[in-house]
Amino acid sequence: QGFARIRAHHVLIQDDPYEILGVDRGETPAAIKKKYKTLVKNLHPDKQMAEGVPAEMVKLANERLARINAAYGEIEKELVS
Repeated sequence: QGFARIRAHHVLIQDDPYEILGVDRGETPAAIKKKYKTLVKNLHPDKQMAEGVPAEMVKLANERLARINAAYGEIEKELVS
């Protein structure tokens, strides 16, 4: 139950790419990229496993990482347009 609750909170609730990255729409592209890189570094599966995180949580981190990558891709497209 605990894992499902955490998963629902961190993976499924957020749809806005800026919310997923935890940045404001007014942030500079450099600040957005810095936040993205920090999130990717912290959620990387190798880092998670090295820290001894349980497999369920590594799976959650991978799902969140996929959403972060997709969100950053959306924001990049928006900034280029």
